[in-house]
Amino acid sequence: MARDLETSKENNEGGSPDGSWLLGFDLSTSRCALVLGYGETTLAKREFMADRHRTKLLVPAVAESIGEIRAEKDGLLAVAVGTGPGNFTGVRVAVATAKALAFGWRLHVLGINSLDILAEESRGSEGVVLAFLDAKRSQIYCAFYRHGAEGLSRISDYKCIEPVLLPKLLEESGVGENERLQVVGEGAILYKEALHRELGGILEFPDRDKMYPGAEHLLRLATAAWERGEAVSPQALRPLYLKRPVGRLPGRKDR
Repeated sequence: MARDLETSKENNEGGSPDGSWLLGFDLSTSRCALVLGYGETTLAKREFMADRHRTKLLVPAVAESIGEIRAEKDGLLAVAVGTGPGNFTGVRVAVATAKALAFGWRLHVLGINSLDILAEESRGSEGVVLAFLDAKRSQIYCAFYRHGAEGLSRISDYKCIEPVLLPKLLEESGVGENERLQVVGEGAILYKEALHRELGGILEFPDRDKMYPGAEHLLRLATAAWERGEAVSPQALRPLYLKRPVGRLPGRKDR
């Protein structure tokens, strides 16, 4: 495995109340997040940089994680995957891998939006959150969220826009001019000057550990989705790209 692989095994006894567990992974950014567990119980997790080696690293990481906790696949409830938006290749590889594993193990899948996973990084704070990933070509993937009495809720559509359009999206989301805005995601660092210019006000920028969708946050959202009965067949799983990939086959016309 890669040298920058970080592994933790927090509990080899846990999982759901009956000992079952979920497998989840997200490749929407340059960092891969992989987790096994259920709810607040993380059995194993891996978070590693894999920008150009996603395909080579993901499946071995899954196999090693399952082997480390000595879990039986009979206890696996479903495969959860970050469905984007984000890096086109990463999202495509993650969704294809989730489908392949689910088909092979005869399981359902849980599609979790990668911006939602990122927004979970703000758990425990207050106010409004902007989840923000670089979409290349001076565009961003983003969505606004608000912390309330019932937890974190999304207050805008998922968007792929230029940063100059953020004030309009902020206004459409019902966010007041003087509200504190917490920004999470690697896009916040890349577009820090643009954010100050376009949004002004009181901005909070992320620590390094809040720049990428996290494994434990993916697990928390996947568990909630499982308990709401949102698991679907592998055939029904769809990625969310929000834009066409930059590359195009020669001679092929957009439709």
